[in-house]
Amino acid sequence: MIQSPPLRPPFDGAAQERVAVLFRRCPPREFIATLHSYDPSTRDEQAAYEKFYGWALYDGGDYARARSHLLLALRKSGRGSRDRAVARGLLAESCLRTGELEAAERCTHRGLSQIPAEDGDHYLRAGYLCLLGRIRRRQGHVTHAVETYRRALSLIDERSPHWTPLIESLAIALLAQAHANEADALIRSHRRSAASELRPYQEWILTSAEVHVAIALGDLERAERLWNESLALYGERLGERIWLILTDLRAAVHRARKDWGRSEALLRRVLERCEPGGRNGDMVACAARGLAESLEGQGRFEEALDPARLGVRAGCVEDRLEWATALHVLGRCLDALGRGEEARRVFREALSLHERTQFDAERARLQETLRGLGFTNLEGELGASGADVERRAAEVLRVPLADGRVFLTSDAQLLDDIRTAAGSDLPALIEGATGTGKEIVARLLHELGPRSPFPFVIVDCTTLPQDLADVELFGAARGAYTGAHRERAGLIAQADRGTIFFDEIPELSTALQSKLLRVLQEGTYRRVGEDQFRRVRLRFVAATNRSVEQLLKTGALKPDLFYRLNGYRLALEPLRDRRGEIGPLANEIARRCGLAGVSPAALELLQAWPWPGNVRQLEMMLRVAACHCAVGGFLDRGDVESRLVALPDLPHHEDSLRAGRIAGERATLLRAMEESGGVVTRAARSLGLSRQGFYKALRRTGLASDLISSVES
Repeated sequence: MIQSPPLRPPFDGAAQERVAVLFRRCPPREFIATLHSYDPSTRDEQAAYEKFYGWALYDGGDYARARSHLLLALRKSGRGSRDRAVARGLLAESCLRTGELEAAERCTHRGLSQIPAEDGDHYLRAGYLCLLGRIRRRQGHVTHAVETYRRALSLIDERSPHWTPLIESLAIALLAQAHANEADALIRSHRRSAASELRPYQEWILTSAEVHVAIALGDLERAERLWNESLALYGERLGERIWLILTDLRAAVHRARKDWGRSEALLRRVLERCEPGGRNGDMVACAARGLAESLEGQGRFEEALDPARLGVRAGCVEDRLEWATALHVLGRCLDALGRGEEARRVFREALSLHERTQFDAERARLQETLRGLGFTNLEGELGASGADVERRAAEVLRVPLADGRVFLTSDAQLLDDIRTAAGSDLPALIEGATGTGKEIVARLLHELGPRSPFPFVIVDCTTLPQDLADVELFGAARGAYTGAHRERAGLIAQADRGTIFFDEIPELSTALQSKLLRVLQEGTYRRVGEDQFRRVRLRFVAATNRSVEQLLKTGALKPDLFYRLNGYRLALEPLRDRRGEIGPLANEIARRCGLAGVSPAALELLQAWPWPGNVRQLEMMLRVAACHCAVGGFLDRGDVESRLVALPDLPHHEDSLRAGRIAGERATLLRAMEESGGVVTRAARSLGLSRQGFYKALRRTGLASDLISSVES
């Protein structure tokens, strides 16, 4: 008789609690074997099962398989559920481990915008912020990373599972900023306050950071002791990945002691178990760079070149600090081999990378190397000096867009406001002079938000023809007007489920503004020539280059439309008021044109220019200048000076023409009222206007509140 296999128990709430207790207490392989003993049947059970499965694979360094299970968990879990939020966070971490920083950031912001309401202990929010900080540190935005970690810590207390990982991440970021003593004090304080409550995994996380701090402080005895304690307590219990990290830490201690041979042997064992872009791929950059340093220490410079180049390739994908450090090692080895010109190019690349990052400790080591090897003129070429660290205190933050452009700002509050607004469906109103980047901000609101998979539609209100604006926006039925041989969907219908951006919305007529108000309030509209209402789900973002207060005063923007648009209000300063961003912007534009960057002399000139056309003017001028510069070279003062002189002396205020026109119209209306003795009908007739047109002109010029009340009285 054939016996059927025993039935596996369901993966119900009780089973999930048992599994959660087991998690992190055994290696990932054992944990997955335990999971196989359960049979998830309902959709919720399947979501939780896939979440734990993906989590275990992630902990084991198998990120590709982890991602497939986490995507399944996302598909199976309900909207707003805790399992969905955890799975999304793990998916973002998997992207981070494989160097897909932009995907990790998008996923993290999506998770932050969809935190479940039951996150009363801020477990999920703090976890997402910790992840966001790690992304920013790897991108080189260390100051912003530190701020993000501190914000996360302010939400929770020491009982939260995220407290220790946040302390560890904050300590590593402080080390990158050359604040080793502050990092040491942070870890010691946490150990004193939480010594009896640390779980094995938390103890291990804290110890790994403390070893790096001890090495930075030169306390090698402490580093050795911590490593031995960790190996004795956790080495065999936490699986292969922890063994790899422990081995890499041990090699770092050996290198600090200049025991190059032992470090080499250990790191070769680590690299044997890592696959670039695959299993434990995030450890390749660090291990390859460490191996190159070990070979360099033994005078084996030729052998060190290959692992150094591997560290550069892996680091540029996953961690800019490892990228910069590997370039430093590669440059030293090339110089030792007498290949000075190659070394010069590598050091210049490293310096260029440091111009966009805040790795102050590694930057100081690089500058010391350059002085020792006689490459100090490189710093002059790129503007690198001891004062650079202070000049970069106002960190420039970079957020890439899907179309390849990059949003740059030194205003961390503005970026936080954009990210907060992106997570909401409320309308947004963007103010800023022409050329300040209002469209890029609108795209960010779309791409960082939950509507990013759906259309982003731009309506340029300045180019909409008045007689066809209704049809362009709302569409038309077949036969609605002469030549309408088929029905036409408008821009609003094209943006359904996505985002619609009205650039210079005050240019729309008041009648169209009233129709938009209905779409904003009720989500309904009618096509031209139709009787029935259609429903649409979209987010409204609008922009103007003029003062909203002035627009309301003149009647160019309907007050009731403004009140509906004013969910989030973002103001962009003109470029002349944020001169700290001119240098990074200019270098970014130059690199996109195939150049190495902009020289300090040229930057000094650019930063002194008023830039009435803002970023748009700066970009076009640099693109023209780049056409006359060799690929891979630097734009110098002479390349930009003549083009700046040749620019017309534009006024600083973009709305000066409009303001002059309104002032002239206002004076004409006042004169007509005086000559007519205050009789509106007579004044309107003298100007060839109807009474209704005259009142509209009064509202447009801001005279309505002053004159209409006096006329009526």
